[in-house]
Order: sequence, then structure tokens, then C-alpha cells
Amino acid sequence: MHITSLRFINVAMESVPKDPKASGCCSISFLKCILFFFTILSLGLGGFLLATGLWSLLDPNIPLDLQASPSLALATFAIISTGATLVFVGFLACIGVIKEVKVAVCIYAIFLAALLITEVWVALFAYLHEDKVYEELSSTLNKTFMETYGFDEQRTESIDNLQRQFKCCGAARYEDWVHSLWARHSRLNNTVPDSCCKSETPFCGIRDHPSNIYYDGCIHGLEKLITEHLTVLAAVTFGVFLVQILAILFSICLFVKLKKLKENPY
Repeated sequence: MHITSLRFINVAMESVPKDPKASGCCSISFLKCILFFFTILSLGLGGFLLATGLWSLLDPNIPLDLQASPSLALATFAIISTGATLVFVGFLACIGVIKEVKVAVCIYAIFLAALLITEVWVALFAYLHEDKVYEELSSTLNKTFMETYGFDEQRTESIDNLQRQFKCCGAARYEDWVHSLWARHSRLNNTVPDSCCKSETPFCGIRDHPSNIYYDGCIHGLEKLITEHLTVLAAVTFGVFLVQILAILFSICLFVKLKKLKENPY
């Protein structure tokens, strides 16, 4: 009698429809909570990427008009575009998760996968190009110093500010100024611009003694700063990459659950 009753109860329980949204580690409710957390996190990380890119772009110590490092400029713009896209997609994903819109969840996962490729490229690019910064600066910075100083007002001001900021003179060394267009066409008797002087006064650049001017070129200080920027960009991108992998996995799980729910609502 007792055994018969137990069998009847088991059969009855099995015949009761299971709620696909019931609690559990694989339930829709659980996946929605986890994915919603990751979408909010994606919004924050996207904003962080955007802020990091803008920090690198707007750093006054690295004037963009000098075109000092193409690698830094490329990595910075890639970070900014990735961050902006991540914020936009994360916002749409929040709505999709709340409303249980299967298509929105799927698009979110696809966009994250595409952004992952970009982030891997940025991280590897920034890391691999840290050793090439000096080579880039040797060609671009020296050309800018030699050909634009005294002829392009904006770049002239940027070069003067750079020499004051890093306490340097010339691109690679102070003797660079002897071969510049500025030295050939200048009506002054200056050997170097006044911004090279340790105590800047009008026409102080006439005397090129080490007690009066800086001898080190600006390439060394700028190389160190740009390398630090590339390291930060690579580290931030790698951190976001790890979070996005988890977000993609949970997105796929929720998409599959919602698809099954639509096909078998009971």
C-alpha cells in the first residue's frame, strides 16, 4: 500500500508542468540576473575604455599636432571607438535582458564577439609596438622639428612647450637645430630656440653651453611617456576582454533558454 502511494505521488509530480523560469543555476531568472549584471558591467567598462582613450588622446604632454607616434594614435582611436560601441551595445542589451528579447541578446553576443577581436588586436598591437616607439619618434619627431619649427605657428608652440616640459632640446640632441630650416632662415643669432634654455629669457639660445641649455633630446622623455600610455591601453583592454568572454557565454545560455521557452512554452 505504502509503495503504491509513493508511485502515485511520483507520477503526479512528473505530470505537473515545469516552470522554465523556476529558480536554479540554469533557469532563465538566474541567467537574466547574471547577464544583467554583466551588461551593467559592460556599460561601466565601455565608459572606462572611452575615458582611457580620451585620457591618452588629450594628454597635454603628448601634442597630437607633432604626430609623434602613429602607433599610439591608432591604438587610442581604436580604444575610443571600442569603448563607445560597448556602451551603446550594453545599453541595448540591458533592455533586451529585462524584456527577454531573444534577438537583442543574440545581437549583444555577436557584438561582444566582434569587439573581442578588436580588443585582442589593440592589446597585441600596443604590446608589440612598445619597442618600436623610439624608431617611430626618430623619423617623425625629428622631421617635424627640422621642417616645421618657425614656419608652422601651432607646431612651433607645441615644440617649445615640449622642450620646456621635458627639459630637453632638439629631437634626438641639441645639435639637431643646426641642421633645421629654422636655423637656416632665422634672422636671430640663436644656436637653439630659447625654449631650450634652463632659465628662459629672450635670446638666451645664443649660447649653447651645457650650463645654459639642455643637451638631451626630447625623444627620450617622450618615448618613455608614450610607452607608458601603450602599456596602460594594453592592460585595460586585456581586463575588459576577460569580462566579455563571460558575458558572451551567459548571453548564449540565455538565448538558448529563451528559444526553448518559445518553442515549448509549457
